[in-house]
Amino acid sequence: VGSFTAQQLDLPQMISTHHHAHIHVAGFYNIDGFHNGSLQQALEQIRLQRSNDNSSSGKTTTMSLVTQHDATGVWDGGLQQVA
Repeated sequence: VGSFTAQQLDLPQMISTHHHAHIHVAGFYNIDGFHNGSLQQALEQIRLQRSNDNSSSGKTTTMSLVTQHDATGVWDGGLQQVA
């Protein structure tokens, strides 16, 4: 988990799903590669491209996020921008 980044998400697959998609992120504070805007940018790209795709009616996207505990005690990582 420590080396996972938002750039490793399979965005084309998430964007091209032809039905409702739910994206759940767990352990935000434990995934440094999601901090400081990188997860935010990926989620915005998914939302934008899926909402602009008229090829499938009823194509919706929902997202949820569980922060978990921040072992560093910083409690930041850009969470306000993701939300």
